[in-house]
Amino acid sequence: MAWHPDVSIAGRICASAPRSPDKPALVAAEGRVSYGSLRAAARCIAADLQPGTRVALLLPSGVPLVEAFLGAVMAGTAAAVLDPRWTDDELAAAIADVEPAVVITDAVQRSRLKGADVAKALLVAASGSGIPPVDTGFEPPHVASEAPFYIGFTSGTSGTPKGYLRSHRSWLASLDAAACEFPVAVDDRVLIPGSLTQSMFLYGLVETLSAGATACLLARFDAGEALAVVERERVTRLHAVPTMLARLADAAEGRDGAVSGVRTVLSAGEKLPSDLRDRTQRLFPSAAIFEYYGASELSFVSVAPTAEGWPAESVGRPFHGVTVEIRDDAGRPLPTGVIGRLWVRSGMLCSGYLRDDGDQGFRVVDGWATVGDFACLDRAGAVYLAGRDGGMVVIGGRNVYPSEVEAVLRALPEVAEAVVLGLPDPVRGHDLCAVLRWRNGATLSAAELAAHCRRRLSGHKCPRRWFAVPQFPVSSHGKIALDRLRDALPQLATIA
Repeated sequence: MAWHPDVSIAGRICASAPRSPDKPALVAAEGRVSYGSLRAAARCIAADLQPGTRVALLLPSGVPLVEAFLGAVMAGTAAAVLDPRWTDDELAAAIADVEPAVVITDAVQRSRLKGADVAKALLVAASGSGIPPVDTGFEPPHVASEAPFYIGFTSGTSGTPKGYLRSHRSWLASLDAAACEFPVAVDDRVLIPGSLTQSMFLYGLVETLSAGATACLLARFDAGEALAVVERERVTRLHAVPTMLARLADAAEGRDGAVSGVRTVLSAGEKLPSDLRDRTQRLFPSAAIFEYYGASELSFVSVAPTAEGWPAESVGRPFHGVTVEIRDDAGRPLPTGVIGRLWVRSGMLCSGYLRDDGDQGFRVVDGWATVGDFACLDRAGAVYLAGRDGGMVVIGGRNVYPSEVEAVLRALPEVAEAVVLGLPDPVRGHDLCAVLRWRNGATLSAAELAAHCRRRLSGHKCPRRWFAVPQFPVSSHGKIALDRLRDALPQLATIA
């Protein structure tokens, strides 16, 4: 039996593999891995797994994780990708939710499994399996397209990682939709600078292998090393979160010339500020830049290709194959310009959470899904995000969406990044505070900041307390860690 490219992820990857098995599939710290070697190593791992079971992968981002993931997918299992950077409590909770038949790990991480209910641990070498391309006798099992193949974990801004299920069908739909928006060419060399334990970067890997292209991996993100890889490996395509793009632009200051070989830059994970988009374009002058918005549970929702000229404050138009609607709390559609919950209809939705803990953030009703994000649409159909359910702040009985205030503050040339938080207040319900990171040593006074906000926002939306940070705390997923930032407020420098 063979894998079918329209039924399973393994089928799509194997069908797209180049005719030459010697072509590099991966370039990583462990070395170069050809398509032939990668497939052979994955088949050896798959031979030890049972179809229809759940398998947990506890490995650092790198070649062993790629081999294990592809092997688990080939075997017809659901692969839960665990993050070694989690705390022991987070790891134990995730394993308890997954209930894996097997944990694939290395000698370093195996010690963390003590006390966890694990039936079997399968060890792989820390530097890659090194399995030669020999025939293991492994036969591909029958796999239903609706079967789960991937268990990812949402990050949010804090809290215990929450597992969700994606089916072969939903990820194949994501691959097909992305091919209509920003296709991968077989000669692309794709830099994936983030951890493969994050769904965004794991998807970038699968997308690359599904096109028969070459993926360049980093053991950990370092802007200088990333730029060196871009030049050394002649990278043509880049996946990144805005924080990474900012660090790349910072690292490139003072260097000789721009990087002309990069043809495509994909940015997601958080809003891409317009000034950072401009800096990215200067660094990669030949690149088409695509900012897209999505969620782990929803996959792609919208996209803003630079060439289409969507407003910088928006996240562009609905993605290929996606329909969006803005609704009130009763589920009624809202008119243009009115903020409500964003509902999405597409074939890319997740199959639900591993564990139902009563969290209604992700809901599906009559084929429409939401994660509780607030947004509005303009007359041209552009999507404007206004925050997530639970992120809204009530000031004197009126709703304030922090993202609206943050966008106003980021418009100041002196401000590199801004985060707005609501702090409890016995009279007004909440007070707004703004935490800023200055650009290139520039500063403004609290009075100047307040005046700028009053010119663009209603009075109740203007922050009353101001703080500055040299760097924001960042989660393992590259996003600003809001809980850590909130806890650090008493130690932050006040802007007078």
